[in-house]
Amino acid sequence: YNLYRDGLVVHTTLDYQMQEYAEEAMKSHLEKLQSDFEASFGKNTPWKGNSQILKSAIAKLPLVKKYKEDGLSDAQIMDSLNVKRNVELFGWKGDTIKNISVVDSLQHYLKFLNTGMLSIEPSTGAVRTYIGGIDYRFFKYDHVSQSERQVGSTFKPFVYTAAIEDGLDPCTYFSLNKVTYTDYDDWTPSNSGSKEEDPYINYTLENALSNSVNTIAVKVLDKVGIPKVIEQAEKLNITQELPDKPSLALGVAEINLKELTGAYASYVNNSKSVKPFYITKIEDKNGNVIANFEPEISKDQAYNDYTRQVMLEMMKSTVNSGTASRLRSTYGLRNDIAGKTGTTQDNKDGWFVAL
Repeated sequence: YNLYRDGLVVHTTLDYQMQEYAEEAMKSHLEKLQSDFEASFGKNTPWKGNSQILKSAIAKLPLVKKYKEDGLSDAQIMDSLNVKRNVELFGWKGDTIKNISVVDSLQHYLKFLNTGMLSIEPSTGAVRTYIGGIDYRFFKYDHVSQSERQVGSTFKPFVYTAAIEDGLDPCTYFSLNKVTYTDYDDWTPSNSGSKEEDPYINYTLENALSNSVNTIAVKVLDKVGIPKVIEQAEKLNITQELPDKPSLALGVAEINLKELTGAYASYVNNSKSVKPFYITKIEDKNGNVIANFEPEISKDQAYNDYTRQVMLEMMKSTVNSGTASRLRSTYGLRNDIAGKTGTTQDNKDGWFVAL
């Protein structure tokens, strides 16, 4: 079949109105975030002032690789890249056409924040909204399907799930103090933020998860054991190879957004993960069904009902009083929400998964 000429009818799982809401929310939030991001640098913009960042980006251009294959020297390549021409540029205030070079264009695009967002029906995995980036015309990279990034603290619920499943009481207390892991090059995890707190204050598992306390997450992982946490993640159909190190608790694993979303769905789907899917059926031009696609739902529970209820309450606290409380205070959402925030690489990557 030819997708463009044979009159095929593809039935997707997307919800048109939800997709419109998702795109509207993304544009509204990213435009403001971009403005705040640029204002925070002021005159010290790294995409203009740091030559190494620009050189690294230039070296990755497919055009530069082609020029090198054609035998052009570095000087000839830069001459070609500095030739000006009329180019349409993306901007949140509206696209514009400017007379600029490839290097100028690259500097323009280096500054932009990007995003990916996926919403699914947790009982089936049917994708209701899908945003791969901020504008496909200018950013041809899919942050949902192509990207695998360190997931940060969004991995912590899997650690706590393994712990509860292993019999750890939710009211177990752990202290905030740092611990050095001598078997792992004297690694000493610390907590984020500048708030000064007594290192010997004790937190329950709920407080530790809702406030995303790194030191306690690693202690919980150490108590339950790395193999059990990895096994728990595998039961949730996380297929990426996970590092056999205590830093696993802090989300150093690189996981695709689709797998992470499918795993989280288990908390509201009878402890069963799902595989996100986008198409229900395809018909030919005469209306004959030539392909059907069914939900892929795990046959077995990844953890018991008690563990699921405990984890839901913990992740509700994340929204009601923890690291995601801006959903209540700033955005005024009053519906039932459970979720987990996550950041990696000094907040170069930010995550949020919600139920």
